Amino acid sequence: MKSKIIALTLSATLILTAFLTSCGKDVKEIELDNYTTELTTKQTIEFTFPEVGSTAETESESESESESESESETETETETETETESEAESETETEKKTEATTVTAVNNAKTEKSCSEIATAIVADTACFEEQLEESSVSRAELLFGISSTDYSDIAYYVASAAVAEELLVVKAADESKVKTIVNGITERKNAQISDYADYVPKEVPKLEGATIYTDGLYVVFCVANDNSTASKTISAQF
Repeated sequence: MKSKIIALTLSATLILTAFLTSCGKDVKEIELDNYTTELTTKQTIEFTFPEVGSTAETESESESESESESESETETETETETETESEAESETETEKKTEATTVTAVNNAKTEKSCSEIATAIVADTACFEEQLEESSVSRAELLFGISSTDYSDIAYYVASAAVAEELLVVKAADESKVKTIVNGITERKNAQISDYADYVPKEVPKLEGATIYTDGLYVVFCVANDNSTASKTISAQF
């Protein structure tokens, strides 16, 4: 009978403990008094329950870890997207530079004509000239324009008869410093021709006064034509 009482007491105690724990109370120790004369000492039964809130803290920590992992993944994705965009921009810039280089190369190819080719194309436009121009010697051009072989890398010279002042000089200077030397020689030749033709063929003076002196890089062109305006356009079209 006594053992039954003790068993019931223990059951009741366990139930009470569970109840108090669910209510948020911290029950760490329960003391049981002797219910019979045979149990002369106190018996202490200790129960260990997880503290209230520990589960919530664990869940909170798990959620924080998940959020941190999500943030880390987002940052990684953002960095990857940024790197991809940077690479795309770099490729675009490279393509633009390549296109620009190609265009420059094409333009250079257009202007890399010989002086003879340029002169022939200008002379072929007969609307510009009163007479058909004929090719003359390089030595004559050097003498008339006061230039030497060290001033240029290529040259072509065309003239009409002495009855008219029409002439065409196309020169490619040896370097940039020689462009000015060639232009100065052309200016002196032009002024001398104006003075000479003013005395014996005055009608040719307007042609000389309106003559074209055209420069493009190392190229220098001097043209005295019957229609200097048209000649100027024809010259520009060669570059």
